[in-house]
Amino acid sequence: MIAWSLALAVLSLLSNITSTEQLSGAADTWLTIRLTLSEITNSGTAWAGIGILGGWLVRRPGIAAAAGVVATGIAVYAHYGLGHLAGIYDSGIWASNVEWLIAPVVVGAPLGLIGALARRRSPWGLLARLIVPLGALAEPWVVSMWPWLSQPLTGWPTRIAETVTAVVLTAFGLVLGTRVLARKPRTR
Repeated sequence: MIAWSLALAVLSLLSNITSTEQLSGAADTWLTIRLTLSEITNSGTAWAGIGILGGWLVRRPGIAAAAGVVATGIAVYAHYGLGHLAGIYDSGIWASNVEWLIAPVVVGAPLGLIGALARRRSPWGLLARLIVPLGALAEPWVVSMWPWLSQPLTGWPTRIAETVTAVVLTAFGLVLGTRVLARKPRTR
């Protein structure tokens, strides 16, 4: 759980590093690639999935709730902490992102409980197992990633990044959802 949380934190952080060339428009191809990686690693699906994974790994409800808080907390605090230590973020990052700093406490426990519930072989367990795939399918629509939903004034690197991310999240949601639905329940 800790390794997955740290991996998300680091990948998300690295995908946010922008060069002067990207900012000036001299490296739009690299900007498109970076934005795509950033959109994927900073997706709600990925960050919620970390909390759910934490609960799924420990199984028991009380501990799963704590694991959801810890998993999301490690990811959030490592992201901002490592970014601050590396000089990518200045000291104002803490005050300007206070909502993300309290998010693990607010949403981590419910996500961990969903993860624990996903272990059960019941209709509620099935629903819990479908949360991440359904989130991946919904996210491109909810945050307007599809080109026909996005802002017409955004540049082509952003529009391509959002479209590719929408396709990746949709494919991930379809594949994972199909696997969840196709899995046969274990008999006792």
